[in-house]
Amino acid sequence: MDYQLDLTAYSCPLPLLITKRAIQQLNKGDCLLLKVSPYTIFSDFELLCQQQGDLSITQKSDNKYEWLIDKN
Repeated sequence: MDYQLDLTAYSCPLPLLITKRAIQQLNKGDCLLLKVSPYTIFSDFELLCQQQGDLSITQKSDNKYEWLIDKN
């Protein structure tokens, strides 16, 4: 199943905290599309996904402020 979060109105660390909570609700095979402001730090989200162990994150090529998290 695919989910979306529009976090463009928030500044750090709120987008990271909201994403962390949303990730806990994902099932294997689910995708979460994040829409973030240009001031959100991609590397923080990469680290979160690495710590979770079963997540991967990519930047969508058509819009650099949309990130896709897949639960493997």
